[in-house]
Amino acid sequence: MYGKGFLGNMTENLQADCVQSRQAGFIQRFLLYIGLQDLSSAAKMHLTESEDTDS
Repeated sequence: MYGKGFLGNMTENLQADCVQSRQAGFIQRFLLYIGLQDLSSAAKMHLTESEDTDS
């Protein structure tokens, strides 16, 4: 990396930042998706339990 000069190093840094941003965004969406799935299944379980106790 020593011989590339300022613009070459800056380009590499920007590419690395872009990759890191995409990875962070993926993790955030994945965790949100997993969280929503867990909440959805918990709500369904709660609804079926309350229906069982109502009858």
